[in-house]
Amino acid sequence: MGFNCKNCGECCGPAPITKEELRKIKKFLKLKNLKLPKVLNKMECRFRQEEKCLIYPVRPIVCKLFGTYENLVCDKNDVKLKPAIRPKNKPIKLINDLSDEDVN
Repeated sequence: MGFNCKNCGECCGPAPITKEELRKIKKFLKLKNLKLPKVLNKMECRFRQEEKCLIYPVRPIVCKLFGTYENLVCDKNDVKLKPAIRPKNKPIKLINDLSDEDVN
């Protein structure tokens, strides 16, 4: 059985993003005419609002892989986890540290 996200939001923290992920987020925000949300809680992702991810189609890779690897464990699922991985691209900043200048 594969990972089944319960959309609890517990993993939605200040995720690291790469330059390419920032480019995709910027393009998505412009396409959807969305402004950069304010950080309401430093330990929660600024893009998780009303129990959903505002940038789900372009969310960072760490968000996509959460709950499937040993170093990205979700306690809401009982799945066989893949061995820990290291990112291929170096993160440039945390998603909650983005500024208006970063996305405009």
